[in-house]
Amino acid sequence: MSTASVCQDIFFPMSDTLARANVARFILGFVVPSLLMLFSNWGICQAVRSNQTTEEQERRRLSKLLTLLLLSLLFFFGPVHVMMLLRTLVEDCRNLAWLLYPYKISIAMSALNCIADPLLYCFMTRTGRENVNQVVLFFQVKKRSRYEDVV
Repeated sequence: MSTASVCQDIFFPMSDTLARANVARFILGFVVPSLLMLFSNWGICQAVRSNQTTEEQERRRLSKLLTLLLLSLLFFFGPVHVMMLLRTLVEDCRNLAWLLYPYKISIAMSALNCIADPLLYCFMTRTGRENVNQVVLFFQVKKRSRYEDVV
């Protein structure tokens, strides 16, 4: 891939306004939400631990869910924001070629979050797991009845 195509692909040279917007996007769009989630989750975990009526199993399940949601945020949105910040800091187009594919992969990873969060909620809650089990059993029964009709 030529340097010219890399420069055109990721909008080089970057204007000062766009550079400031990228830094603001990193702080307001990633750092602040990550810190809010971290402190909110910590507060929720503290409240649940101090609640005498919550069973230990439920406490662990909630703690695991909150941890996975925070890790999900960091895993899916961290790379794209870090790549955007790196893109802002690099001034020479020739140094950007190595950023192109990781940047595109990080964008794809951020889009996968819309699949990951519902799956986390579904498999981490008791009701969600029961619903998944019912769907699986339904299809197993359907498959078995079709097989018996053929035989």
